Amino acid sequence: MGYYNPEIHHRRSIRLKDYDYSQMGAYFVTICTFRGKEIFGEVEDSAMILNRQGAIASAMWQTLPRRFSGLELDHFVVMPNHIHGILVRTERLKPATKEPTAQNQPPDQLNKLQMYRKSPYRSQMLCEIVRTFKGVTSYYVRRSDGNMTGFGWHRNFFEHIIRNGKELDALRAYILNNPTRWQKDKLHPQSGWKLR
Repeated sequence: MGYYNPEIHHRRSIRLKDYDYSQMGAYFVTICTFRGKEIFGEVEDSAMILNRQGAIASAMWQTLPRRFSGLELDHFVVMPNHIHGILVRTERLKPATKEPTAQNQPPDQLNKLQMYRKSPYRSQMLCEIVRTFKGVTSYYVRRSDGNMTGFGWHRNFFEHIIRNGKELDALRAYILNNPTRWQKDKLHPQSGWKLR
């Protein structure tokens, strides 16, 4: 096992710097399987046909509002190797703790990881919602079939903060039409596009 080298092992965040992902709003997310492996079914005649693992992923996505108060689901689609969905935060809950938080500590005393760990809103952040979805889906997919024990997700996820109704309508249409454009999708295994 090698040693950690920040020059080599640095993982650049793709999140928007200083944006509070626990606040109310709508978020478009894309979550991909590890190495873009097609796990969840196949597209036939421009329609997504879910297999057992795809049905599990769909069911686990639909449990998210029960797991996170103030969360609603909008359009979503499970594709062979990824999921697109719109998550809507309808309320910001009260902090889970009254301990000192990153908001009232000098920035030089807390690094970003410490700020994340101490945030009273941690359980409501978008990354926690996605982490929970990945975890519960992995648990059930791996147990659904003896060949699925190695199932995994891409280490990150892609998100877009939806800023207005026009963007929301465009992303809903993108989700609904995703199966019809599967052959031209950059996440299609034959596209040559690589997950980073």
